[in-house]
Amino acid sequence: MKSGIVSETVSAAAKALTRTIKEGQALLEIPKAVFYNPVQEFNRDLSVLVLRTYLKHNVWHHRHEEKHVKARGGLKILDALSASGLRSIRYAQELGASGDIVDKIVANDLSDSAVSLIKRNIELNGVHEKVKCSHSDAIHLLNDSSRSFDDRFHVIDLDPFGTGAQFFDAAVRSIGEAGLLMITCTDVAVLCGNASESCFARYGSMSVRADHCHEVALRIVLRSLEQHAAVYGRYIKPLLSVSADFYVRVFVQVFTQQAETKKSASKLSQLFLCKECKTHELTKLGSYELKEDPKQAKSTNLAVKFKYKPSEVQIGDKCRICSGRYTIAGPIWSDPMHDAKFLELLKQELALEETEKQFNTFKRMKGLVYVCSEELSEPALFFSTKTISKTLKSKMPTRKDALSALVNAGYQVSGTHCFQYGFKTNAPSTVVWDVFSQFSELHMNKEKFVQRAGGETSTAVRILNRPNRLRNYDFTYNPKIECESQRLSLVRFHINPTRDWGPGSRPSVTEMECETSTVE
Repeated sequence: MKSGIVSETVSAAAKALTRTIKEGQALLEIPKAVFYNPVQEFNRDLSVLVLRTYLKHNVWHHRHEEKHVKARGGLKILDALSASGLRSIRYAQELGASGDIVDKIVANDLSDSAVSLIKRNIELNGVHEKVKCSHSDAIHLLNDSSRSFDDRFHVIDLDPFGTGAQFFDAAVRSIGEAGLLMITCTDVAVLCGNASESCFARYGSMSVRADHCHEVALRIVLRSLEQHAAVYGRYIKPLLSVSADFYVRVFVQVFTQQAETKKSASKLSQLFLCKECKTHELTKLGSYELKEDPKQAKSTNLAVKFKYKPSEVQIGDKCRICSGRYTIAGPIWSDPMHDAKFLELLKQELALEETEKQFNTFKRMKGLVYVCSEELSEPALFFSTKTISKTLKSKMPTRKDALSALVNAGYQVSGTHCFQYGFKTNAPSTVVWDVFSQFSELHMNKEKFVQRAGGETSTAVRILNRPNRLRNYDFTYNPKIECESQRLSLVRFHINPTRDWGPGSRPSVTEMECETSTVE
C-alpha cells in the first residue's frame, strides 16, 4: 500500500512540474522550467515548409549525389541544438511523402536533462524509428561527421540561443554536397550596430546602425558563411534570407568547387554610410572579367576563363549627396539574398490547400515569401523614406508618388521585407535624392525651410543646393509600382505577436535538471 501511495504522489508531482504543448502535429510534455517561445512557431513553420520544398522538388540533387544518398539509405538531418526535440519531431511528422528520402533525423543536445526530455518526447510522438537522440557537443558531432563521406549530414538546422557563428566552420565543412543549412542568429543587437566590435569578433564584419541594419545583419551572416566555406573550397547559394521578430534566419545550400571560390571577393562589398544624410555606398571587394585570349575565354575552367583582380574604389572621401563624412562598415554579402526559382517553388507549396490547413502562421509565411520574391535582387540594401524625410525636414511625397517618379524615369523599384518604410531601386542615390528634393522644392517656403532646417550650412539645405541636380521628374501615378502581395492584400510586414515578446532569457540548467530528475 505504501509503495502505491508513493508512486501516485510522485506521478502527481511530475505532472505538476510539466506542461503539454501542441504545435503543428507534435505533442510535447516539457518541464515548466524549460523555455518555450510560441513566437518561434513561425520560425519552425517556415523551416518545415522550406525543408519539405527542398526535398519534394529535388533541390538537393547534384550530379551523382542522388546515387550516393540512396546507396547509404537516404538523407540524414541534424537538429544540432534540439533542446526539447520539437523541430526534429515536426520534421519527422510533417514532411509528408517528401520525407521518404530521409533515412534518419538526429536530435542532438549537450545537456543531460535535454537528452532525457528529447527521448521522452520521441516516444510520446511515436517517431522513434525516424528520430534518433544524440548526446554530444554539436561542434564535435559535426567534426566527426565530416571525416567520412557516408557520415555527412545533408540538412543541418542550427537554432542557438544568441549567435550561431561558433558553428559556422564545422557546419559548412561537414554538410553534404548541395546540402541545406538552416541557421538562426538571435544576437540582432550586435548584428545591427549596437556593438560593432563584438560583431567583428564573431562574424568578421563591422555592423552599422541605420534603417537598413536588419538587411545588413543578414548580409553579414551570409558573408561569414561564405568565408568559412571558401576555406574548404566550397561556396554558398542563399535560397531564402529572413529578418523577423528578434532574429535573422538564413537557408543556404553549400557546394564544392575550388574555382568558384575565386569569385567570393566579387560577391562581397565594403559599406560606406554617410554620418549625416545616411546615404549608403557599396564598393565590391573584387571583380573578374573574361580573359582576352579567345581560347581561354571559351574554357569551362573558371580558373582559366576569368581574370580576377581587386576592385577600384569608386567613391570620394566625402558623401556626394551632402558632403558629409563616411562611416565604414562590412564587408557584407552583396549578391542576391534569395533564389528566385526556389521562391517560386515555395509559392507553389503555399498554393496547396493542405498547406494552409497545416500551419498556424500560414498567412504570415505567405506574405513573407511573396514580398521576398518581389524584392529586387540587386543592388543590395534599400533606401528609407523615413530617413530621407527626417533629413530633408520638409514635405515629402507619398510612397506612391516617389516610386512612380522613379519608375517613370526608367528605373525599377520594389519593397523589402526588412522594413515597412524601405524601398529598393536600381536608381543611383543621386537620382533618389533628386526626386525627393524636387518634390520638396515644389511644396515649400524657401525662407521658412532654411530657418527650420538650421541655416544655410545645414544638411538639408546643402542637399537641396547640390550642384548638377536634375528637376524633371514626373510624379504621375504609375501602376507598375503595385506588386502582387499588395493586390492580394497579404500580410506584408511583421507585427509584434504579443505584448512581451522577444528571445527571452537563457533557461536555467540547474532548474531544468532539478525538475527533470523529479519527473523521471
